[in-house]
Amino acid sequence: MSKKKYLDYNDLGLLSNAIIKDIVNDGFIPDLIIAPMRGGLFLAQSILYFDEEKGKKIILTTPNIKTYSGENIADIDFKDFSDFNKALKEIKPDSKILITEDIVDSGTTTRYILKLIKEIRIDIDVRISALVTKDVNKVEYYGKLYNDEDWIVFPWDKKV
Repeated sequence: MSKKKYLDYNDLGLLSNAIIKDIVNDGFIPDLIIAPMRGGLFLAQSILYFDEEKGKKIILTTPNIKTYSGENIADIDFKDFSDFNKALKEIKPDSKILITEDIVDSGTTTRYILKLIKEIRIDIDVRISALVTKDVNKVEYYGKLYNDEDWIVFPWDKKV
């Protein structure tokens, strides 16, 4: 039986700040952020505001990706390739890409994005960040680790 864990915007701000601190400590300031709509946008925005203060221009692409059943890449609907492909082709070799997500659970969406990136570019460093995860082996940066049975409810989720 799943246990609901409710997060509010204050929680998300604290998680974002922890992730930004880890990214800065690693020296991994991305050249490109891939923020799958809609879950990746909150964290991406936090990172962009932080880096805006530091003066680095980061490219942002927000592909519309929906995972339907969880584990099967065939059940992903990628609605718009144009901005994604353009952004990948514009960055320089040895660039840094950060994929931002609200949650990495099964990892299906991020695995799919990594597959698409590698079809276009192999000369870049790609890392994954998530506000929350259930498996630390699927992300480089995360705000909080939850158990598999936890059902995470974000402020933007429909009332559950």
